Amino acid sequence: MLRKKSQPPQLPDHLWRYVCRFLTDEQVRGMYAVNRPLYRISMALRYREVEIGRLVGVGSEDTAKCLGLPKELRAHVRSLRFTATHLGPSDRPLPESDDDLIAGAVTASSLEAATKRISQLAIVRRVASHWRAKAQSPTSPTAPQSQFPPPPIPTPTSAARTPTVRRSLSLSRRKTREQTVRDQLLSDFEKFLWEVRNLTDLTIHYPDPRPEAIPGEAWSVGLLPEFGSGTPYASTLRSLTLSGSITTWKAIIPPRFEWPALERLSVRADMHFPNPNDDTYAIRLDLAPLVRRHAKTLKAVSFVSALDLDLTSLYDGVGWLPHLESLEIEQPYLPPSRNHTDALNQFLLRHRETLTSFKWSFVPLPDTNLRTLTPNAQDWFNQPPYHLTLPSLQRLHLTFPGPSNPGLFEGTLFYFARHASTLTHLSLNGLTFTLSQFHELLLLVGSKNIQDLDISLEILTSAVLTNLSTKFPLLKVLRLAYTSVGRQKVTSGSALVDPTAGGILKIPNVSMVKMWQFKQDMAMLILPGWAVEEVYLKRNVDREYKVDHVGKMVVKSLPKVMFVNGMYRETFLQL
Repeated sequence: MLRKKSQPPQLPDHLWRYVCRFLTDEQVRGMYAVNRPLYRISMALRYREVEIGRLVGVGSEDTAKCLGLPKELRAHVRSLRFTATHLGPSDRPLPESDDDLIAGAVTASSLEAATKRISQLAIVRRVASHWRAKAQSPTSPTAPQSQFPPPPIPTPTSAARTPTVRRSLSLSRRKTREQTVRDQLLSDFEKFLWEVRNLTDLTIHYPDPRPEAIPGEAWSVGLLPEFGSGTPYASTLRSLTLSGSITTWKAIIPPRFEWPALERLSVRADMHFPNPNDDTYAIRLDLAPLVRRHAKTLKAVSFVSALDLDLTSLYDGVGWLPHLESLEIEQPYLPPSRNHTDALNQFLLRHRETLTSFKWSFVPLPDTNLRTLTPNAQDWFNQPPYHLTLPSLQRLHLTFPGPSNPGLFEGTLFYFARHASTLTHLSLNGLTFTLSQFHELLLLVGSKNIQDLDISLEILTSAVLTNLSTKFPLLKVLRLAYTSVGRQKVTSGSALVDPTAGGILKIPNVSMVKMWQFKQDMAMLILPGWAVEEVYLKRNVDREYKVDHVGKMVVKSLPKVMFVNGMYRETFLQL
């Protein structure tokens, strides 16, 4: 009697995705004999995302893993992250022995070691000499042809000449085989792209092409479809991220192609042309037209760069995006007169009715001392974007250059206050609030609509958590950084009273920085009615979230918190 095939449990795909993350490959293969429909679901969900760290060298582990994905599962791939590099002799590691293929990083020390190992090969001596010339400082007018002259070669006899000839022929055969494998790798990768029919997210990192690449050896993969191309994912792509060098935009951005479903475009510029005018032309002629061609579908645009670029060409060149909801700009800190804020303000004016998310952040220029970044508060908030109110704004993320500047507090406070009625996500970076400034922020911005808050304080006290639970009762995610912990002390004449709480919420502004007092206060604090579910806590000096005693004391006072610093509550408390 045939047994009826069991059906998989009725769970949504996103839950199966998490379930399958905890299964080993052997367990997944074992599911095939038990329940084939469930096996197909689990395998499809395990390969929703594919990442190729570096497509470089023959036999790259990441490349082989990606290209080895079964053909029947490639249609399930939704996300592809790819680092495009050159596949030539100048990009592979130096040989460890005479039998390895010749390649390598262009540095004088590594070339010296390589030359000593394989100096007996005449063909290698010529290649190493060429590499040493490329490794010289750009400022040197001429590079020596050889720092390690080959040993004198006596007149060879036919017996002595035979090993050298054999080595040269063997090396040539290896190079021919390598080129064949490289061509096969490119062919396999192109086939892989054609079989990724339902790709929705594509990330490409394209570094600056090496000028010393030998002509004919360098290559690039065109992941973006050209005009008239029938690339399978051309109609499904919804998110595109480009990062790397501005010099590669012309090569990888199709000049006329349009993705009909593209909703999000993110660009990160890490390297640029030697001539600043060429950067401006690339923004105006390559990037801005790409945005403009997708004006009907784009909902989110992000541009991130620590380079000194003229962004006026971007703001003015993209025109009007009728469905734009999110804008993210990260730029280097420059004086307000060089921030291109007039053009940014005009861009915001064109999209003020549709923008629901705005992130404007500043990073220091390379080789800049952070302590020297002290913007004048009056000049800073005279920039036009700070005078504009966005009526639909829900997510606001602002950062400021340099160390925390108390002079920026007042302008920030009033800018937030203008959007208090609509904000649901509020994030600050670059400002460390004193207790009195923090309580003033609560009085003006405190709202039942806030669901996500990111803030930095000088002192963390039990009263801070109590006041947050009162002013933000529906808060779901709290990101809190602090310099020290202590206790707030009530004084006779230095308390602010919140009128919206009927005079009940008293806000003292005098602190006592002592750990034992903080421990006493937290031991008696329980906030069972606060809806916050996720908490991230760290000290201002820490770059990463850690497990410490302060975090455990805070979590114990918040019974509804489920996740702490990216961990489950139970895991965090047990560590």
